[in-house]
Amino acid sequence: SGGPSCAATGWDVNERELRAAVARGLSLARLFNLREGASAADDVVPPRLHESIRSGPLSDQRIAQEEVRGIVQSYYVQNGWHPRPARHWAERLKRSRSPSMRR
Repeated sequence: SGGPSCAATGWDVNERELRAAVARGLSLARLFNLREGASAADDVVPPRLHESIRSGPLSDQRIAQEEVRGIVQSYYVQNGWHPRPARHWAERLKRSRSPSMRR
């Protein structure tokens, strides 16, 4: 066994288990931030990133704030966080620990 994930993490896990660990970590961070008062209104990029760059082939391009909001909302839905993480996440997080990561 072993493989790339073991070399990188020290855990003998497959890709599915590694993806579950990442999802669990992101969800725990999200739940912590919500508990501390953060909201979707805080999930924005700095205003400068909505401006066009000064020169070059993409100087006529910009990313509108509405587009970023749509991307963020899609990300929330994809992760089961929309509009806020569902109550079932706490139980799901408890159950999702991989046996190989319980050391």
